[in-house]
Amino acid sequence: MSNQNQSCKASRWNDEAWVRRFWSYIAGGLTAAAFIVLGILFFQSTADTTSLIANLVLAVLGYSLVSCLILNNNFIWAMIATVSTWGCIKLPMLIIELDLDGILWFLAVKLICFILSALLSIFLFFLALTLGLALSIFVLPYALYQNIVNGKVESDCEVDFD
Repeated sequence: MSNQNQSCKASRWNDEAWVRRFWSYIAGGLTAAAFIVLGILFFQSTADTTSLIANLVLAVLGYSLVSCLILNNNFIWAMIATVSTWGCIKLPMLIIELDLDGILWFLAVKLICFILSALLSIFLFFLALTLGLALSIFVLPYALYQNIVNGKVESDCEVDFD
């Protein structure tokens, strides 16, 4: 192998855009392979073609989502993070009486509010993940173009967690 060829390979690993693109292909491919294996296993156990087709579609969507998240030059990560934070709500402040019934009422209401906020957070996380899956299939070609042509590796979108 020539010295010039070795330096070319070494310079690729120093190029952040190339490294992100490389790992997006690897991680996206592993995600797609996992969904395909799950689809084949479900198909063998149930002989239902809809589970196989659904997992093949999820494989393509999962590949594009993981690739978009690794490339990090689009809005997908910011959208998922923002929609997920909508579930983080502040629980109400309660005024109680300092007797046994008041303390039990306080604990019961706080427990109910905690369960409701946890369920809301889980629901909004899966909603954000579903939106990310649905939109990443359209964003991935543009993200790859930006990565290959412009070498863009940072997103212009910012997430405000307040």
